[in-house]
Order: sequence, then C-alpha cells, then structure tokens
Amino acid sequence: MNTMDKPMIYRFDELESTNKYIKQHMDSLPNKAIVIANTQTKGRGRNQHIWVSVNPDNLYFSFHLRLSSPALASLATLTHFLALVSAKVLDMYLKGTPWNVQIKWPNDLFLAEYKIGGILAEAIWINNRIAGIALGIGINLSISLEEKERINQPVSDVKSFSRSNLNKETIFQEIIQAFLDRVDQYLTDGFDSIRTEYEKKMIQQIGSKQYRLQDDGSVLIQEEGKEPYALLNPVDTFE
Repeated sequence: MNTMDKPMIYRFDELESTNKYIKQHMDSLPNKAIVIANTQTKGRGRNQHIWVSVNPDNLYFSFHLRLSSPALASLATLTHFLALVSAKVLDMYLKGTPWNVQIKWPNDLFLAEYKIGGILAEAIWINNRIAGIALGIGINLSISLEEKERINQPVSDVKSFSRSNLNKETIFQEIIQAFLDRVDQYLTDGFDSIRTEYEKKMIQQIGSKQYRLQDDGSVLIQEEGKEPYALLNPVDTFE
C-alpha cells in the first residue's frame, strides 16, 4: 500500500457482523475497504461458533478484498497472514513482559493458554468464481471477569498481560496499516513467504497432539498410537 493512500473505513456503532455487512454490500464497497463496529450482535467464528462481541472496548473489524483473478492457494492462507500481522502488532504492547502472542492453527490468537482473538475468512462466490473475500478479526483488548465467566472456553485480553497503555484506535490503525502494506505482495508470493515467521508463532503442541506445519499452510496432526491426519486451510463460502 502506498503510504499516501488512505484506506476507506466504514464505522458503525453496531452491526450484526462486519463480515456480514461486507457480504451484503460488496458491490458498493471499494477494494480493501475496512468495516469496523463497536459491537456485533451476531459475531461468529469458524464452524458457526459464536464470538461474543458486545464490549465496545474490543476490536471487531473486517477487510473487503475484491480480487479479479486470485491465487486460490494464497486466499486459503489469508487468515494465517492476518493472524501473523496482528500478533506482531500486539507484541509491541507486550514489551517488558515474558509474554508474546501465539497462533493456534490456523487463525486464533493466544496469550499464555488464553484465547484473545480469532479470524474468519469468507469467500464470496458468484458465477463459479470468487468475487470477493470478507476477512474479519476480533481481538479482546479489555474484558471483564463477568465476560470471561460467560464464555465457554479459557479467554483473556491484551490488557491483562500488557504494561503499556492500550489505545483501541491506535492498535486498529497499526494492524490495518501492517496488513495493507504487505497483502498485495503476499497474494503474489504465497504462504512460503511467511512460513518461517508463522511457524515460530504457531502453538505446536496441544495436549497430546503435535501440529506439524506443511508447505501449503495446512497441518499434519500426530498423536501417539494414532494415524497422523491432515487439517486443510479453511475458508468459509458464501453465495
């Protein structure tokens, strides 16, 4: 992205979800537009999992990518790319602590053993071709104990681990700038261009399962006494 260019940012107090807004308005949204909402009433992650997103202190936003002839392999790992970019930005707010953001394959952000963020890519198909991508991310910057107790998995926020002052708008701008600066080159070069960086960030063992990153961004799961099996790169579809 040329530093002279300014991305088109569409701001809302509340949406059902930022990805859904992009899917509904993709014809009128410019390429690389960003949609951000203070809250989402129907936020979700992969596999239709609900993403609790009613706290305006946190980040909920999506990128709209309009691609005429995309490389499908690169599209399938856009979640990996955004996870890496976001993790590196958040690491700047963890200086002076023993912590850094890790990635649970393919696109969840973790601090220690707690989930702090997630990413969802949805491909929009028209006439048997991908007409666009809605690439959404949610990041917990600050959540209450009550919110943590309502969520059915171990979650936390950046504030609980950081010694820095967290400014939501600043972090938002830093993530979108880092993403837009590299995304065109990423779509050309593909996953191989970030594999080393991504693998360093990736959690490689969860319980008895070992995650072995493959050249295309998929993983091979190995567990003692069981046959290894592969998990492929996920992109939800919408027509």
